[in-house]
Amino acid sequence: MPGSQQHLIRKEKISPSFKILETGGEEKEMRLSRADYGMFAQAVKKHPPSHGVRPIRAATELIGRNRGDNTFFYFAYGSNMLDKRIHLRNPTAEFHSPAVLKGYRLDFNLYVPAWRGAAATIVKDPGSSVWGAVWVIEKSQMHRLDEQEGVHLRWYFPINVTVTTPQGRDIIARTYKELVLLPKLNEGESLPPARRPSNTYLQVMILGAYEAGLPPQYIGYLHTFPTNGRIADSHIRNRLGYPFNVSL
Repeated sequence: MPGSQQHLIRKEKISPSFKILETGGEEKEMRLSRADYGMFAQAVKKHPPSHGVRPIRAATELIGRNRGDNTFFYFAYGSNMLDKRIHLRNPTAEFHSPAVLKGYRLDFNLYVPAWRGAAATIVKDPGSSVWGAVWVIEKSQMHRLDEQEGVHLRWYFPINVTVTTPQGRDIIARTYKELVLLPKLNEGESLPPARRPSNTYLQVMILGAYEAGLPPQYIGYLHTFPTNGRIADSHIRNRLGYPFNVSL
């Protein structure tokens, strides 16, 4: 009730949308997956406002650390934003939500023969942000993701980052970045030809961004990256299927 220390949580019948009545009577809506709902309710019980921790913050911390012993969060900002792409090597992946990684910028550098162009990476850059898709994957399949990212070849290495959903929920997720530290381009400077993605790769990223529900402004930003004008190897295009397997 307004002005009391009580917190009400009610589960909608259809939509995974939950109402939280905070101290002072302000009602705030959060969208949670069904798997996260139980942990959210548990966090609210363990951290009432009298303990100095708001239930929303407590829930995000609990979900980030203890979502389950058998799964982990993965933040994809490149080709793995696309549902078809990630499931080629990671069949257990389940889409969770869009999210933003603050303090990093999107860049391209490593040439990947299968894509016939450079792949995406992230570089620390205060003031910049990278949007992407958060997936939930079984821990037993983590090696598949490492293999896809070329960890054994020292192409990328895994890091844990904190990403934020559009609802303001923080998630601790695994992601990958290249070993090479790239200098930031000067204002107005174009991406060098050797660091440009292929047409196919950028198209996969953009379609994945649409699927994940990334902000229109960020999708527009993806469109500004120049490509090398090439299409990916036929093997990966055929595995991705339409529209990537269409020869022009």
